Amino acid sequence: MIGARWVKDQFWLIPASLCLAAVVLAQTLVLVGRSVDMPALWLGELGPSSAGDLMGVLAGSLLTATATTFSITIAVIVLTSSAFGARLVRNFMDDRGSQVVLGMFLGSFLYAVIVLRSITADSVPALAVNVALILTLVDVGLLVYYIHHITDSVQLATLSRRLGAEFEQVIQAVYPEDTSHDEP
Repeated sequence: MIGARWVKDQFWLIPASLCLAAVVLAQTLVLVGRSVDMPALWLGELGPSSAGDLMGVLAGSLLTATATTFSITIAVIVLTSSAFGARLVRNFMDDRGSQVVLGMFLGSFLYAVIVLRSITADSVPALAVNVALILTLVDVGLLVYYIHHITDSVQLATLSRRLGAEFEQVIQAVYPEDTSHDEP
């Protein structure tokens, strides 16, 4: 049986789940787009070549942004952990915000690749292309959030606050308050 602590300790679980959801969403929207004739909502009518170019640019940009963002993050964490200790690495690995951002970036990349693969000479899945644009806008917002989040999380005040909270949890686990009897 998978315990809650094991699930919490798995950095890859949330990103992998979001990637799987993106693959399912892409396949579903491509199938829906083939069975229902929908006009493109934002872009007007895109030809197969333009839609393919757009999906290729989105996929490449998302993968580049993911690699650059997380490479810089790892460099910041390595440099900062030399001053503040290895706990910073654990804080990064346990951070749900980092996991969600990584999962969304990689999921959006996979989504764009699957939609790109589904574009044929005579059919463009307009709904799936529009959702790819929405996902890209969400990813831009997540990038802004992530930059703020990481810069905040490596500050000494934030590290001290987290350490204090962890310390209190350990004290409560080791010495739980027993209120079952009153002392005279």
